Amino acid sequence: MLVLNVSENLGDVGSVPSSFYIDKVDVVLHPTFTPSRILLTGEPFEVKRVGWGTFTIRGTVYFQPRFNLPPMAFEHILSFERNGTHRSFAVDFKSQQ
Repeated sequence: MLVLNVSENLGDVGSVPSSFYIDKVDVVLHPTFTPSRILLTGEPFEVKRVGWGTFTIRGTVYFQPRFNLPPMAFEHILSFERNGTHRSFAVDFKSQQ
């Protein structure tokens, strides 16, 4: 569920850049990747690497201070087989302004 302060008048949520919500993302890949730890500080908040096998990616999402939300840790089992794997996370945003 996504809740925004209506005084922000953001319009369609899909048109709002992810950097409005996310400050940075700390990602930890398998140790065979160099570097294996990546700090994403801007859009797009994504990592592109070539690899094989299945392993767990760990990370932490840090939200913009305006939301007064604690960092959110995540784990995702990454698989390069078939169509790969994906995972979604729901976050309830409430502006604390």
